[in-house]
Amino acid sequence: MRMLRVFGGMLALLLLLASCSPGVTVTETRVWAYDTLCTGKVWGDRNYADIFESAAVAGQNLLSSDGKKQFTASAGGDSLPMSEDLYRILSMAQVLWEKTDGVFDLTVAPLSALWDVNSASAPPSAEAIAETLSNVGWDKVTLTEESLIFSAAGMGIDIGSVGKGYGADQTVAALKKEGADAGVISFGGNVVTFGQKEGGLFRIGIRDPKQNEGGTLGVLTITDASVVTSGAYERFFEYEGEVYHHLLDATTGYPRQSDLLSVTVVSSDGAQADLMSTALWLMGAEKGWQLYQTLCRTEGFSPAEVIFVLQDGTVRISDGLKDSFALSAAGYRMEAP
Repeated sequence: MRMLRVFGGMLALLLLLASCSPGVTVTETRVWAYDTLCTGKVWGDRNYADIFESAAVAGQNLLSSDGKKQFTASAGGDSLPMSEDLYRILSMAQVLWEKTDGVFDLTVAPLSALWDVNSASAPPSAEAIAETLSNVGWDKVTLTEESLIFSAAGMGIDIGSVGKGYGADQTVAALKKEGADAGVISFGGNVVTFGQKEGGLFRIGIRDPKQNEGGTLGVLTITDASVVTSGAYERFFEYEGEVYHHLLDATTGYPRQSDLLSVTVVSSDGAQADLMSTALWLMGAEKGWQLYQTLCRTEGFSPAEVIFVLQDGTVRISDGLKDSFALSAAGYRMEAP
């Protein structure tokens, strides 16, 4: 198992690398995939735009050959065929469902569609939520290495919460296979870094969750790692003075209330970081921290580090980030060790 590497060092804001020697080609490219803008900056001995673009688009096919991020069962017994990658990811999701007592659940897809936070102007009725909840629950599906079997029509799965992390990892793997020396990849805010040039490390700005315009909470100095942040501050709507966000509790059918503003996960596995960041946020500061420590000892999970940002302004980081994360925003305080 490859360990992620995190380092201390000089800081800069957002996606910077030390200068490269003359003759090194720097490729900057972008493509639309996963319903978001995917960007990359790659160092090597050639232009890597074609590799980046083809790998980024191909990575969308985790769930199906046409790039869909949702699957809906048309009848009981309907099944979704497994690939090795999809089985690995859904196995991690199943563990998180168990460890969160069902709060985190990828079968929440029907509820996500009902709430439709991106375009909604009012919450759904309690009756609609209760009816939709009957089609939610990992205990109503069967996962094998061959398929995911649904027990009823209308059930579904949505890999939107993990697709970007997986796709960014696949893109980095393709770039490295073609000889790229170093790079920084951002899939809608899911950032992956790899390699170094002349000892240069990547400086990744972590978003300040209190700043709607995208201010910086602090800076991570890292390489060979994925950085994924989850929070309720980007996708939401307001109705009669109440805020309704997209992070749903699969046991109640409503947006989860958390004492966390955001959770950042740093891992060598981008798909895992995607899943973990959402699950940890849903569990809140104390239960989330306990879950993080449990997952560090759970088979099938790679080593990971975390940054918890609490509603009261406390910033809690795991031991492995003490020399590589620097807090820069006003109004926050690092938790004493």
